[in-house]
Amino acid sequence: MEPTNYLFSFDDLSESGSCVQITAQHSGKVWEVPLWVDDSQFSYLLFRQMPTLYADLIDLAVAIHVVDRLALGRRDLPRRLHVQLPLRHPDLFRRDPILEMLRDILHWYTDDVWDFTFTARQSIGRLAERQACLNIGEFISTEVALWSGGLDSLAGVVNRISAETAEHYLLFGSGSNSQVHATQKSLAAALSPLQQQRISCLQVIYRYKAEKTPRNRSQRARGFVFMLLGAVCALLADQRKLHIYENGVGAINLAFRASEVGLDHTRAVHPISLTMMTEFVSELLDMPFHFVNPFVFWTKADMSYILKDHRYHPLVAQTISCDRIHRTTPRQCGICSSCLLRKQGLRAADVTDETGYLYPSARTEDRYRALTGNHLRAMLWQVQVLKELLATDDPWNSLVRSFPRLVDIIDRATDSEGQSPKDIQDQFVQMYRRYVREWEQVRPNIQRGLLEEEEVREAV
Repeated sequence: MEPTNYLFSFDDLSESGSCVQITAQHSGKVWEVPLWVDDSQFSYLLFRQMPTLYADLIDLAVAIHVVDRLALGRRDLPRRLHVQLPLRHPDLFRRDPILEMLRDILHWYTDDVWDFTFTARQSIGRLAERQACLNIGEFISTEVALWSGGLDSLAGVVNRISAETAEHYLLFGSGSNSQVHATQKSLAAALSPLQQQRISCLQVIYRYKAEKTPRNRSQRARGFVFMLLGAVCALLADQRKLHIYENGVGAINLAFRASEVGLDHTRAVHPISLTMMTEFVSELLDMPFHFVNPFVFWTKADMSYILKDHRYHPLVAQTISCDRIHRTTPRQCGICSSCLLRKQGLRAADVTDETGYLYPSARTEDRYRALTGNHLRAMLWQVQVLKELLATDDPWNSLVRSFPRLVDIIDRATDSEGQSPKDIQDQFVQMYRRYVREWEQVRPNIQRGLLEEEEVREAV
């Protein structure tokens, strides 16, 4: 079977409406999708006029999101994706080192083949570029972080505020889903009165109208998109660093058993993704810029302990962790790998979970049984494998023999973390040991009602 080939030709992106023409070269089908980009909050909330290079970064991020979402693949074959995009600084993005790094990063994220043609933008810039803003001087000590509306985002900012890492926390959200936008805003608004430090939430919103166009559900490039937009937010706040609040187990996202299909192994905020993004943005800007995860050696339970305070329980229930958010209520399924890790982390941390989950109220449905078996059995199998590997005389080398990608993390993280390889190895070993102990502690509660007794025995 031949791979799918697409050409995406974008107009100059604007807040008033633009268009992308999509050509499915393998089938000959051609169609257009309307597209809007609203980055006006940058000038309204940060009192900064958007530099044209930063506007180009926004256009690149939005274009990659649209391409990744609307280009359908075939089974496990790579997609071949060509993107034609007008920019304000096309010559900069045409440079061989930039193009090579961009292709490499997107291949790492998606396993697809990407190519780009950058042309000169003809239209005037968006309002954020044209808005004359009063210079209010330097920002106070500010930590800029991605704000997904998930449990790790909430636990992360509460932990950082408790550690007094900054005076001001600027939380950046984005995406094309209006429900997620609303969750991000309401969660930040509910958190702000509980903290003495100032909290702000800023969003870049983009939308496209493609109701009759099938969509790619995996969205593997979302980490690239979210981090690139977040970098613009950090730069406009005079920061050279963007924080990502994500537990290490979820960020590394070790593969489950190879026989399982349909399971999510995103590289959105993988440690290698962060180092590749650091190199790409630093090269593009010609100055150092860093993507940092201060919780890379923490489990989800480690991060969640701070939420035991009863004031945070209603906020926990508002966060969204589900891989496949439903339009119905409850919106979170309760049985995908992300929902199961959420349940495990909260229960291990002894945090009250008032979240509503969709499928536990329908245990007898065939679909429920099938979905449950895929994810929970795979997670329990992985925990058992980790337990056996960590019990050997040389746990680190045992881990890397089963999960070779860990070696690449050490090679890349040594410089960014400022620690020796041995220190990093030891911290990862200790993190996975805690993770295994947490599962042993809460497994009966998690699996109750999700697997029959004989299925549990098979799973472990």
